[in-house]
Amino acid sequence: MISFCVTTYNTSKTFDKFFNSFNGLLIEYEIVIVDNNSQDGTKEYFKGLKNEHVKFIQEKCNRGEGRNIAIKNSTGDYIIMLDADIEYKRLQSVVEICLDPTKNKILTHFRSGIVGVNITGAPKDIFIKLDLYPPINCYEDIYLWDLADNLKIFKRIDIPVDYADNIKIDELTGTISEWRYSKGRYEYLKRWIEKSADIIFVKNQNYSAFKKFNRVDSLRKTISSLFLYITGKIYSKMFIRIPTVKEKTKEIERYFNNGVS
Repeated sequence: MISFCVTTYNTSKTFDKFFNSFNGLLIEYEIVIVDNNSQDGTKEYFKGLKNEHVKFIQEKCNRGEGRNIAIKNSTGDYIIMLDADIEYKRLQSVVEICLDPTKNKILTHFRSGIVGVNITGAPKDIFIKLDLYPPINCYEDIYLWDLADNLKIFKRIDIPVDYADNIKIDELTGTISEWRYSKGRYEYLKRWIEKSADIIFVKNQNYSAFKKFNRVDSLRKTISSLFLYITGKIYSKMFIRIPTVKEKTKEIERYFNNGVS
C-alpha cells in the first residue's frame, strides 16, 4: 500500500481541489494528514469529511516534525510526500514511476517547472535509513534530498508542468500565502528570518548564494536580503541544533559501516 503523507497549516480552502488529485487512482492507498493546529476551520472540515482513505492528525509541530509524524503513523510500505496546497492532476503517473522495481532502493524527487511543486517518494525503510526529516520548518525536503544524494540513494526526475499545479491560496484567502503563518507583522518578519536561517543552514550558504537562491534583482531586494542573511545567519547558529547534511551523512555511513542493516 502507498501512504500519501501531507502536512498542512491554515489551508482549509485548498482541500477540495487537493482531494481531486486522488480521483481515479488505481492502487490501494491512505492519506495521512498532519495539521499544525490550524485556526481556519481545518479541524471542522475533516470532522465533516467522509473519506475512508484519510487519517487526520492534529498536533503542534513544525513542518519537518509534521512530515515525520505522518510517516510514523503511516501503514504503507511506500511513502509519497505531498502538499495540501497543490492539485496533482496526474498522480497515477507519478505512482507508476515510484513503483518501478528499479527505484525500490532510492529516494526520488519529482521536480516540476512550476514553483512550489515538488514530490518526494521512497520506500518507508529508505526514509527510516535517512533518519526521517530534520525538525526544521522550511527546506527540510532539500536537506533530505542532499543527504540521500550524498549517500548515493537519490534520483531527481523532471516532470511535465501539467502533472500538478499550485492552488492559488492568496486568491482563496484574500492575502499573500506567508501571512497564513502569522498573527501580525512581528510574526511575519520572524517567519522570514526563520526561513532564511533554515536555508542558510541547510545549504551552508554565503551571502552570494543566498542572494541567488532568493533571486535578488533590485536595490530594495538587496537591502532586505542583506538584513535577512545577517539575522538568519545569527539565528541559525543560535537555535538550529541538528547535524549539518555533511555531518549527518558521516553519521549514517558510520552506523551502517559498523554492520547495522
